[in-house]
Amino acid sequence: MLGDISGYTDEELNETLRLFQEEKERRKKEFTEKMKKKVAKKKIDSAVKNYVKESYKEMQVETRRALGGAAKEYIFNIKNWKLPTRTDLNLPRMFPRIKRMCFDKEFEKKQRLRIMITYHCKYKEQKQGGLPKIIDVYHSNKASPPITQGTDILQYMIDDGLAIDNRISEFEGRGSGLIFIGYQSLIIQVARNQPAAGSAFVKTPAGLSNQKCSINIQNKDDRCFAYAMLYAKYHTTDNSLSDHPERPSKYSKYNIENEFKWSEGNRKIEFPMKIKDMAFFEKLNPEYALYVYGYEEKKKGGKGEKISKSVYPLYISENKNIGAKKVHMALLEQVVSEDIYNDYISGTISLDRAIELTDKFGEINDMTTAVLNTHYIYIKDLDTLFKQHEKKNKQYHC
Repeated sequence: MLGDISGYTDEELNETLRLFQEEKERRKKEFTEKMKKKVAKKKIDSAVKNYVKESYKEMQVETRRALGGAAKEYIFNIKNWKLPTRTDLNLPRMFPRIKRMCFDKEFEKKQRLRIMITYHCKYKEQKQGGLPKIIDVYHSNKASPPITQGTDILQYMIDDGLAIDNRISEFEGRGSGLIFIGYQSLIIQVARNQPAAGSAFVKTPAGLSNQKCSINIQNKDDRCFAYAMLYAKYHTTDNSLSDHPERPSKYSKYNIENEFKWSEGNRKIEFPMKIKDMAFFEKLNPEYALYVYGYEEKKKGGKGEKISKSVYPLYISENKNIGAKKVHMALLEQVVSEDIYNDYISGTISLDRAIELTDKFGEINDMTTAVLNTHYIYIKDLDTLFKQHEKKNKQYHC
């Protein structure tokens, strides 16, 4: 119901009507803008959704042999891997599919891999008075440590990708005059990193030896795992093991076959002990919980050279028994070039000669190496094993 307007002049009434019309138009305009933004957002979301869908469709992979046949190369090609208006829509969105198409496939045939990821990037070089020039740049980090099925591949790819992102930012910011456009392709080199059949003593690497946190039993057969387990079982009760526990003769009084269970039904654990048999050993011997780590050392520089180390998990106990005794081991590797490995396998050279030639390893691309020999050692102080890695090397402490 309208109020009484008899007391207002015509000018006052016209001014009121004008203000009313202005407010009405303002609200109408505000509502219209709001609806436009809502519709625009829906269109953008729909466009992004279609972009991702089309990107997955257009992802193509090419495979070829690399490094003289020692590795396999996966080349993932996809257009517009990075939208300039949507920084959240970037390469890591593609990682799960890349994992399925590459690593899951490789693990069907191999237990351990070594990989190197290279990013093919497009940059724009803007020149004064001329058209911009497109330049191809390849960025890559060093080869990975051995990767197993227990490795978090997606996390490794994300960490590797973040390091590349930092490198791209540095590349743009150091006066190169180049502007990053996007990724053109992702190249993954995958090499076999399998232990040879058979296992024997491997000398403790210098850095690990200096830490004095391990017992490396110098057995000449392939039962290093069993010797390490004997030490784990008896070192607190057998006083003879307090002096030179690395000597195999110290364990001659024990019958390895009877000290632990090695078989059930038709299944039997064979030596050398394989990582895949760890869970079965725990099932047969539930009083033990096994933890096995890979260990690598590399020397950098010439005289007075520094040692670069890395420790990573190979097996984490599946034993749910709270009272189980934790046994920590490291798996040492005798790493040689692919050529030396092939000569040993073919019988051209002996195992001792192959080991003598391992000094050539420092001159060889990490992707063209093979594991000649493996050897389990007992870790008596896990904290010390990781202590010297805290500042300089990435940790995988479980």
